[in-house]
Amino acid sequence: MNRRGAGERLARALCAAFEPLGVEAECQSLSNGIWTTITFAGERHALRLIVAGERAGAAPDDFLAG
Repeated sequence: MNRRGAGERLARALCAAFEPLGVEAECQSLSNGIWTTITFAGERHALRLIVAGERAGAAPDDFLAG
């Protein structure tokens, strides 16, 4: 599996999830790495999203609230 591709797909999906909240999200940085514990083996993704728009202050809380 292409780790970089998975991280990029994750970033695109997260940015798209903000559209219904009336804001624009942009992935400013993205890093990927192998992550292994006793119960999980896969990837760990870290990214920084920038949210812009009139509702930029409330949209992240609304997103996390589901």
